[in-house]
Amino acid sequence: MSATSRLFVALLPPQAVQDHLATAITGLHLDAVPRRPEAPWHITTAFIGEVDDAAIPLATAAVAAACATTTAFRLSLAGAGRFGRGRYSVVWAGVDGDVAALVGHVAELRAQLGARGLPYDQRQYRPHVTLARTGDRLSPGQSAADLMSLRAYSGPSWMVSGCVLYAVDPGPTYRAVSHHALTAEVRGPDTATR
Repeated sequence: MSATSRLFVALLPPQAVQDHLATAITGLHLDAVPRRPEAPWHITTAFIGEVDDAAIPLATAAVAAACATTTAFRLSLAGAGRFGRGRYSVVWAGVDGDVAALVGHVAELRAQLGARGLPYDQRQYRPHVTLARTGDRLSPGQSAADLMSLRAYSGPSWMVSGCVLYAVDPGPTYRAVSHHALTAEVRGPDTATR
């Protein structure tokens, strides 16, 4: 029996952006919902799912090819919302900035995965950062109050210069399989700006 891994591709906001977001949720109800420390906040660009480990080089090549055709672009985190209800409820932060470039990158990534016979989630792409899988941990009133507080959230922008292919191992733990730079050279330090 061959080994398998659950794979996904993500963009990682820099630490300054993550810190700004962490400050924004401090004191909210969702701040008390446990989060996996080894899983930094990220924007998923492709969920590949469970594949045979022999397919990991194909996934790596697909991500590299998609990044080679994508120019660096600027994003920020803004607003918030919720997917699902009850035990399946997820609270998320929205994405602002050059969302058209992000969607174009996702389309190219999907094309590269498909060309190599790899599976991927084909639902309409909705860029976001999952803040917490609240499930039944928060009451509807608590979730509504948190969302009201976060709807006006506007974080610092950053230049997206690359992405990461992740494997989710039992536990679950998140392991970076490969890092890929976008084609354009980022001028100046890759730091968050206001």
